[in-house]
Amino acid sequence: MKRIFTLFAAVLVAASLSAQAPGKISYQAVIRNSSGSLITNQAVALRISILQGSADGLAVYSETQTPVTNANGLVTLEIGVQSGFDDIDWANGPYFIKTETDPEGGVDYTITGTSQILSVPYAIYAEKTGSVDYGMLINKPFIPAQTSDLTNNSGFITGYTETDPVFGDSPAGTITNDDIENWNNKPGTMVDSSAVNELQVLSISRDTIYLSNGGFVKLPNYVTSVQIHNDSLYVTYQQDPPINEGYIGRGAPGSMLATVVTDSVSDIAYTTARVDANVTANGGEFVMSRGICLSTSVNPTLNNTCYASGTGTGTYSAAVTGLNPNTTYFVRSFASNAIGTSYGSETSFTTLPQTTPTLTTHQVYNISLTSAMSGGNISDDGGLPLLERGICWSLSPAPTIADSTDLQGTATGSFNALMDKLTSGTKYYVRAYAKNALGTAYGNELSFTTNALSLASITTNAVSNISYTTVTCGGTVTADNGYPVSSRGICWSTATAPTTSNSKYSEAGSVGSYTASVTGLTSSTTYYIRAFAVNEAGTVYGNEYSFTTLANTAPVLTTKAITGISSNIASSGGNITSDGGSAITAKGVCWSVNPAPTLSDNKTTDGTGSSSYNSNITGLSPLSLYYVRAYATNSVATTYGNELSFTSTDLVYPPSSTAPIVATASSVLITSSTASSGGYVSSDGGSAILARGVCWSTTLNPTLANNHTTDGTGLGYFTSTVTGITGCNTVHYIRAYACNSTDTTYGPQNSVTTGNLPSGVTTIITKTLPDSIIAGGNIPDDGGCSITQKGVCWSLTANPTTSNSKTTQGAGSGTFVSYITGLLPNVTYYVRAYATNSKGTVYGDQQVVTTAIPSGIYLGQSYAGGRVFYIDGTREHGLICTSVSIGNFVWGCNGTDIATSIDFGSGETNTTAITAFCTETNTAAKACDTLNLNGYSDWYLPSLNELNLVYNNIGKHGVITNTNYWSSSQCGPGYAYYSASGYGSCGCSGGWFSTCYGGKTNAFAVLAIRKF
Repeated sequence: MKRIFTLFAAVLVAASLSAQAPGKISYQAVIRNSSGSLITNQAVALRISILQGSADGLAVYSETQTPVTNANGLVTLEIGVQSGFDDIDWANGPYFIKTETDPEGGVDYTITGTSQILSVPYAIYAEKTGSVDYGMLINKPFIPAQTSDLTNNSGFITGYTETDPVFGDSPAGTITNDDIENWNNKPGTMVDSSAVNELQVLSISRDTIYLSNGGFVKLPNYVTSVQIHNDSLYVTYQQDPPINEGYIGRGAPGSMLATVVTDSVSDIAYTTARVDANVTANGGEFVMSRGICLSTSVNPTLNNTCYASGTGTGTYSAAVTGLNPNTTYFVRSFASNAIGTSYGSETSFTTLPQTTPTLTTHQVYNISLTSAMSGGNISDDGGLPLLERGICWSLSPAPTIADSTDLQGTATGSFNALMDKLTSGTKYYVRAYAKNALGTAYGNELSFTTNALSLASITTNAVSNISYTTVTCGGTVTADNGYPVSSRGICWSTATAPTTSNSKYSEAGSVGSYTASVTGLTSSTTYYIRAFAVNEAGTVYGNEYSFTTLANTAPVLTTKAITGISSNIASSGGNITSDGGSAITAKGVCWSVNPAPTLSDNKTTDGTGSSSYNSNITGLSPLSLYYVRAYATNSVATTYGNELSFTSTDLVYPPSSTAPIVATASSVLITSSTASSGGYVSSDGGSAILARGVCWSTTLNPTLANNHTTDGTGLGYFTSTVTGITGCNTVHYIRAYACNSTDTTYGPQNSVTTGNLPSGVTTIITKTLPDSIIAGGNIPDDGGCSITQKGVCWSLTANPTTSNSKTTQGAGSGTFVSYITGLLPNVTYYVRAYATNSKGTVYGDQQVVTTAIPSGIYLGQSYAGGRVFYIDGTREHGLICTSVSIGNFVWGCNGTDIATSIDFGSGETNTTAITAFCTETNTAAKACDTLNLNGYSDWYLPSLNELNLVYNNIGKHGVITNTNYWSSSQCGPGYAYYSASGYGSCGCSGGWFSTCYGGKTNAFAVLAIRKF
């Protein structure tokens, strides 16, 4: 879309000074497009209407014209070229000019504007009304410098005849040119007896010229000033350029044109230049306008393009704009006073030809493993708008935009850009580039090499606790060598040099020692085992160990004591102390009337596994000697326990049967509503056991009238399941019972208290972000006791608990959501949901989560030789610390007062001061100053506030360990500040990472830092 900008308001111009209505209205406008550029040398279409009464009033006149814009986008036309214009009654206003424009020269009038005609400066209208608006006129009527009458002003108006009929009705209507000499006393023309009451005294007040006998001329709001110099009055307009100031007067006697000199043309560019000039003399009159005129032809005048530059005498400059590139222009200075316009000498200049842009390439910085920063500075766009700018890089010299690029807008000036997805340890070439319509230009070429990766350092710990199928081993990551360890562990195989493609144990990586239990091995087998660690450089292995698992053996067990002996039954069992490295597939007791009973004799079968067990010995004969041994079978052999013997009792024939004898087994709570129990019937009292089981109640001594189970008949052991027990911390009493035909007997009473730990807790991970994790959990079973607290806990090591970082999500079971915040990007965390009731805390399944990697540089990132712990507002620069301490050093120079600061940003100057004033060697500051690590040698000892920022931002993520760290900040000739772990240290302010001061002779750990 194009826009039209009105340059001049509509101007009514009289054809003569005869006070007749004008024949036309002069109209000028500047046409620009939507970006503000001029529409030059192009036909446009205008439809112009005169509206009466209001901006939406009736059109009393309309016409169309198709003017052509000039080189400055200006159109000039006259309104009133068609019939009907002369019929307008200008006294019957107000009137408005409505313009409709088609910038393409057609009839699609897309731009509309309406403005009021604020003044109609006709002498006839002024005569009728006595008060008019002051129109925009060139050479307006003269008003003397001082308010006075018009006496002795002869010669100011000559050669004109007023014939307007309305004006003829006025007292001055009969004045002729010959009457000028006697203006105030024309014989026969006075309408009263006074010869002087027609004299008018003029005065100026702000924007209005007043006549003393009434009437005024109000200056329009675009008049910026009215000035009186000598015998002339000057009116200055707010126009562009303001070179058409009106003036009234003839100039003082002897006045002449001003003298102006065209000095020089400078700052010549594609479309602009600067012209310096000097008005050396005003010719005796006020210089109301000065400036320069230029054209592509010689001798430019005010009819060409002009640039005004103030008033008066002296030097001045004009900024010339809107020129065409590679074009020769002629320029002259001008100066206008009441006598006229004079011009200075002519000079010429040629604007610059358009070219491709001019630019340089920024130095490469922030070089890392896979990225680097550069940029450029475009000092010249070549005279055309930039279409594109950025950097390009390649493995070969002279990279172009056909290679890898990073675009950075279309503006001139300095810019930064990122090179990413690079290969570590590789040389690259880079150039800035800028493109305009004439082509692409490149800055100077630079080369750089990305950082090379370094594997971590690791050793394998000695193997211990060798068993049949398990062993304990681990490793120690002694250094990450500048690139954080993402994972670590151990790997093993029956062949030498095991790798992570074999069997392995893995956990989140960090510097330090770790231990793991290896399971699932085969007995009597030789294995090879190594520790490993993984960082960005790859996987590194520690030294190799070999070991042989124990060979499987027969089980080892003992026989339980024989109890409950009667004429036909007894009880025993076994305790298995070793399964021999192989699963127990059968167990029980065997007995015989002969020593050393085996499985070929009488036996029981009491399940599998290596747990302790009870056995019922039945089918005995009265008064007989029996031998009993426990047994257990695995894949190697069947082993027998120690041999025991007993003699069964004689048969008892009581006159009548008695009550059974029964004992109650231990009762154990299984779930929130069930428990396991049972009993042992050692005597049926001479009558068969008809029923047996357990009974329970919340009151003492439960009976069959309460809840009970029925668990078979006969003598021996039996098990029972107690159900329907509810509540939290409610005591339920349990007794075994046995019934025969004579009576029901109850065993001793024991009890269980309801309420278990929560069960079924699961951990839920919903979303992972660079600095947070959306997690949660589900608690389906509260264990019978209400959940008092729940949430998630997390840490950098496996199996986090509530003593680590955690969220708290209130009470109750069911599903919940937690937000884990304050994390570092690209770091592996272990996360577990937890639930707590009155019985304790349980944890859900462990989730291993690695936070997302954000774009750009981030806290904790392995970058530029260390770990990023501070990033400034540009997100491109900050501070880096070594991943671990570089060693223990004294602060040094005990008793020497060295000026240092604790402030952030002062560590570098502190280090310089210490190394300059302290001649001791092996100090903390000198260790940092001379450090060359991961290709960087600009390390220094952090100030106290910088050191504390390491802990606050990334200290909990493997950089800060449980020790003391020197800062470069002194607190006295014999003391310096350090930060320490723990509470209550002498001179410390408290907190896990505390601000302390100590003697300079102490040897503390040192973290070195550097800028990037």
